[in-house]
Amino acid sequence: MQFLDKAHVPTEIQGWTTDIKFVYRHFATLYFIFVIDSSESELGTLDLIQVFVESLDQIFENVCELDLIFHPDRVMYILDNMINGGLVLETDIKQIISNVESEDTLANEPKIKGQGRDKIPPIRK
Repeated sequence: MQFLDKAHVPTEIQGWTTDIKFVYRHFATLYFIFVIDSSESELGTLDLIQVFVESLDQIFENVCELDLIFHPDRVMYILDNMINGGLVLETDIKQIISNVESEDTLANEPKIKGQGRDKIPPIRK
């Protein structure tokens, strides 16, 4: 079983909401846990975890705990490409990787002189 329903959730968490489930997947030494409500599909969530892990694995080239610890911004960016506001936006691994790589390209682009603050005229007295 790779999901826990209310009967298996500790009592201190049960007060949080009545319809939660924990869907998890174990890969090597990593556990990925998603918290969903009763209207979500456990199998769909397992598939979403699989896509997330495969995306991480391709971007970090054999993902490990240290990648997740030292690059939480990239991990969250990957997850944001997949899910936003509780809605699944993208499940195509190639598209997710393309989005992340294009963001990396933009972030690493050198600044062109004359942009930004250099163009602001000085204040005249």
